[in-house]
Amino acid sequence: MIISTWWSVFASIRAAYRLGHRTGNRMLTGFLASTFGHTFKDILSGYRVFSRRFVKSFPVLSDSFAPALGVVGARARHGDARAAGNEDAGLPVPTSDEKELNAFAARWTALRSGAIPRIDMTDLSLTILPEAAGDAQSIERLHERTFGPGRFVLSAYRIREHVDHLLELSFTARIGTLLVGSVRQLPVLVGETPALLLGPLTVEPPFRGRGVGRLLMERALKDAKAKGHRLVLLVGDEPYYSRVGFKPVPKGRVTMPGPVDAARILVFELVDGAFDGVSGPVGPDWSKARAG
Repeated sequence: MIISTWWSVFASIRAAYRLGHRTGNRMLTGFLASTFGHTFKDILSGYRVFSRRFVKSFPVLSDSFAPALGVVGARARHGDARAAGNEDAGLPVPTSDEKELNAFAARWTALRSGAIPRIDMTDLSLTILPEAAGDAQSIERLHERTFGPGRFVLSAYRIREHVDHLLELSFTARIGTLLVGSVRQLPVLVGETPALLLGPLTVEPPFRGRGVGRLLMERALKDAKAKGHRLVLLVGDEPYYSRVGFKPVPKGRVTMPGPVDAARILVFELVDGAFDGVSGPVGPDWSKARAG
């Protein structure tokens, strides 16, 4: 990490910082200089310039992080941390690492401001992983932010009163260590036919419209098929879920617990013909009900 300061913002250090800050800064920098034998001028103030590896693993929604990069990084690399505004004439040509870091900063800034319609999620090291038991609180907070208290009347929540979701078929989306999405699948019965109920599917608002939800669904459906499941149902908007293959259930053929618009009940056949002849109410698979 390199600490730098925008030299031209203030006429002098005295105008920039309060007396207590200047005093503490002189004491700390003097101690470090005497200990390590280097000349330090400013430890407590200024901008932090991080390595590319650190930035790419950093939770990008942290309000305390603002990648003020660019000419600062170029000058700091050459021992001069005084960036004079836009007066960058004579600066060393940035290396390939600096260019990539600056490009990442630009994409991050645009993401926060909503200035771009889409960002390549691979640039942000998106990973899809099976849900772990320790993810429960983070996912619940995500659901609370997304659905509010009304989530408890959703079909998936009504069924979860009796049957837990399957961890091995539920997944999280993360950027570094930051949880940005989640999908869960519950074991249910449609009449007497075993099936899975997909939901809730949730993505943090800043990352919606960028393919996170689709990646979560594709992984969930792929693993469900690999484990021998034949049928998946959900309640949602057909234009969105049809992109991965969900189709509307004929009206009256399936009923769900809770207040549900029948037109939003969708089905996905993991095995061709798995929904043929299937009908009835959707309820918990009692063979997988939690004890007590």
